Amino acid sequence: IFVDDLAENVIVLDPGANALLQTADVDVSAAAIRSSGALLMQLEVPLETILHAAWVAEAAEVHVVLNAAPARPLPQELLRMVDTLVVNEAELEVVSGSRGNPQNAASDLLERGPGSVLVTLGREGCLLVTHGGIITVPAFVVTAVDTTAAGDIFTAAYAVASLEGRDPEWCLRFAAAAAAIKVTRQGAQPGMPLRREVEQFLESRI
Repeated sequence: IFVDDLAENVIVLDPGANALLQTADVDVSAAAIRSSGALLMQLEVPLETILHAAWVAEAAEVHVVLNAAPARPLPQELLRMVDTLVVNEAELEVVSGSRGNPQNAASDLLERGPGSVLVTLGREGCLLVTHGGIITVPAFVVTAVDTTAAGDIFTAAYAVASLEGRDPEWCLRFAAAAAAIKVTRQGAQPGMPLRREVEQFLESRI
């Protein structure tokens, strides 16, 4: 992962071990998936494996969260098993096949199967599109030094807040706060904030 002069990350991917994750590996962990509140996945492993894991989760009524990165077109079979699809603007274009207004593209994508579409817009905030409507939340203003893993942290924080039964707007703010803290720090894992740090950040921004 490289970071450019604007603090944006440029990722060079060599799948390595990720490409070796097979459906049999999912079966080994199937009990853990079935006993979970949510299954969070991205697209750095084989699509067949992702489909199988989603099928295991759906059969057990486990909430499926898919962060569609690295972006690729997704089959209808997978989209209909996803409860929350998370994409940034570039990924939204690839997955939806359309350019232009993110709200319109996300709304069109919603009709293809996922329960909701969550679009991260960087400095512009984020938006959540559901069959009940659209919720937008602005980004917190911070000085970014490294955006690496900000999307991953946003997605994980949103999943945690959702599992706690928080209302959607609170979930988005919680996730945005976690990502905002991250981009002020160098490194992916070292830059991840603790729960208390996110809560303190939110309290300071009320």
